[in-house]
Amino acid sequence: MTATLIKHPWEPALRDLVRSARQRLIISAPFITRQGWQVVAEELAPAAAVHVATALDARMASTGFLDVDALIDAARQRRAMEVRDVRALHAKVYVADHSAAIITSGNLTRASLRVNIERGVLISDQPLVAEIADDVIRYATSRPAAEEQDLLPLAELAQQARSEHGDAMPGMQPLTPAEREFNERVRQLHGARGKSQNAIFGETILALLGDGPLTTAELHPKIQAIHPDICNDDEDRVINGIRFGKKWKHAVRNAQQYL
Repeated sequence: MTATLIKHPWEPALRDLVRSARQRLIISAPFITRQGWQVVAEELAPAAAVHVATALDARMASTGFLDVDALIDAARQRRAMEVRDVRALHAKVYVADHSAAIITSGNLTRASLRVNIERGVLISDQPLVAEIADDVIRYATSRPAAEEQDLLPLAELAQQARSEHGDAMPGMQPLTPAEREFNERVRQLHGARGKSQNAIFGETILALLGDGPLTTAELHPKIQAIHPDICNDDEDRVINGIRFGKKWKHAVRNAQQYL
């Protein structure tokens, strides 16, 4: 394997990677700001497609760690760009075609690129880069793409939430009404696009099994973490007055049988 250590500041390494992308750039980062995205925009070839996996989380959006407006503007400027919400995302991965990948502690923010002490590795072994790219695409595409009409109200709600916080630091304070609506809209997004529950569970199972075998009991909490909106523990399967466990778990089993 060919790997090079990336040290602080890692912005030059990211610029080199983005500049090398001719067909596709993959970004996996929970925090993305306008200044961070600008680094990408300045270097990326116009024809390159962009796949963004991030975490559409209300608190992160209202505190500015995730700039939804910047994602909207970026999508408007590029013909081939998709944004997908990945619950519990923590991985920071950047991949140019199948030629190079950066795995790092750094998010796509100015602070990460220029101020924070970050570390990472630049990998140029093409078979491994291809595996990294396929892995990110696999866990991202099991979630629906957020289109402009989905992102616009989220940006408005993030702005409203900042007003609700006022001068107070959010910290561990309860979510504001706007933040709760933000998260509810994201949950609705995961159940949108006309897919059946069986199709959603099937795609998610295949994505999770890409990391290796899992028992049904091991699948359940992973699926519920990804799709809490359709994995309701308050709803049991009831036949002739007899309860047969959680209804969503039976739906997971049906998806397994279908697969």
